[in-house]
This record gives sequence, C-alpha cells and structure tokens, in this order.
Amino acid sequence: MFNPMVFKSLWNNINEMIQSNNICSVLEVQSELSKTEDLLYEKWSQIDKDYGFFIDLSEKENSNEYWEAMGNLESFEVFQRHGENKLFWADPYLIAMGIVDNITVVTNETMHRNKERSIPYVCRSLNVSCMTFDEFMIHNGWSW
Repeated sequence: MFNPMVFKSLWNNINEMIQSNNICSVLEVQSELSKTEDLLYEKWSQIDKDYGFFIDLSEKENSNEYWEAMGNLESFEVFQRHGENKLFWADPYLIAMGIVDNITVVTNETMHRNKERSIPYVCRSLNVSCMTFDEFMIHNGWSW
C-alpha cells in the first residue's frame, strides 16, 4: 500500500504529521506489520526509529485506562472470538487508544463484510471517531 518510492509526497505529509505529534499508532500495529517484512514494514520501522511512532500503551502513565477500555470491548463478538488465535492483533489497542485519548482511529477496514467484526462498527458503537485512510487523506486536504 502506497509504496514510499512512488508516493513520496504522501510519505512527506505523513512524516510532517508525525513530527508535529498529530498522528501515532500502537506497538501492536508494528507487530502485525512485521509479518509482512516488505518495503512498507521497513518504512514504518524507520519512521518509528526516527520519531517514536509506535506507542507502547503499557508504558504510558495512564496505562490502566487502556486496559480498562480493552476490558469493556469484551462485549463485542469480535473480541470474544476473533483474537484468540492471532499472535499479533492490534484492533483492541487501537480502539482503546481512540477511547482513552479521544482520538480518531484510522483503518482500512470497512463495515461491508462481517460488519459486527470490524473496527468501524465497534468504534461507531462506542462513539469513537473512525475513518478510512482515504477519508483521512481527504480530511487533511491531500491530493495528487
């Protein structure tokens, strides 16, 4: 998705937002990306090394709030069954960050297939702002 060698302007915009502390992600996303070991994983790893993009929620002062938020997610079917077989699963961490920090969750998931098992469905149910990456780019006025 969005090869850094091709979409240089996009990655410049992302870097600017990271440097100004307007976007971040959770460490578990980096773990999910590590399964691919491709150019995208390398790019995000370099960004994390340069700017500390991936946040370890257990190291934050208010880490208990994130664990409490994740505990509240157990009422959703996706959190009862989906994550039990996955080695890395970032979804509950992302949504917990959205809840606790009152920030927008950006995902490529949509509610078209298995809607009750999607990040947007859970976010909408909990009044957490959520958008796709395309919507994020439009929201920020990015175009090429």
